Amino acid sequence: MVFGEAWHRPRHGLIVVDGNLTIGRIDLWGIDGLIVLGDLHCDSIHLREELLYVQGDLLARDAVRATAAQD
Repeated sequence: MVFGEAWHRPRHGLIVVDGNLTIGRIDLWGIDGLIVLGDLHCDSIHLREELLYVQGDLLARDAVRATAAQD
């Protein structure tokens, strides 16, 4: 996606955590992104083209990044 390009999938919001987040599995499919203003500890993160911002430490056992072009 290029800045200024039209967004063609339905938006489901941006998740903002004001503090630390400890969670098992994070799959960002279907949301606009995740912002954690503290530390993020998780078992696995599944990223596609969504925003992920962590202000503190990030500790994850597995990270998967995948993209798919949609016509």
